[in-house]
Amino acid sequence: MHAALPKRLSAHRLALHGEVVEGSVAIAGLARLSGMLADAGGEINARLEFGQREGRDTVLLSIDGEAVLQCQRCLGSVRWPLHAVVSLELVASDAEAQRVTEPAEPYSVVDDVLEPWQVVEDEAILALPVIARHTDEAQCDPLAELAPEPPEERPANPFAVLKDWKKPRQ
Repeated sequence: MHAALPKRLSAHRLALHGEVVEGSVAIAGLARLSGMLADAGGEINARLEFGQREGRDTVLLSIDGEAVLQCQRCLGSVRWPLHAVVSLELVASDAEAQRVTEPAEPYSVVDDVLEPWQVVEDEAILALPVIARHTDEAQCDPLAELAPEPPEERPANPFAVLKDWKKPRQ
């Protein structure tokens, strides 16, 4: 278990010195993410490597954790690994964001303040599947629970009395 990730950081100062910040975030403390999960327990471990590229502040973010989602086949719980590594370039305006080149993605900061919890939550949401389901279908059999028990005896057909009704009389 890592120490808790700070809520706010001075991005430029950390990038200038090439600092590394590591910590964990409780999933229950991430409102948008926890609302998408079947269980908000657990945590996400994060590593933020600050630096500069061509005079611009950058962050290499790595997240690692596990989310519990609801399987859309059987409605049971499915554990989903949350892994992401993303290169971010910190920008203060839309004009700066337009100048960001691959492989980095622009990330907006206001007054040189980076909120790591928000960055981690954004990337964790992007790491979730569109439709959650078990990877092995053997773990998930939606029809087994819904199938009715086979009857022991075949019930009498209520229309059996009509079979003789239309027969010609002799």
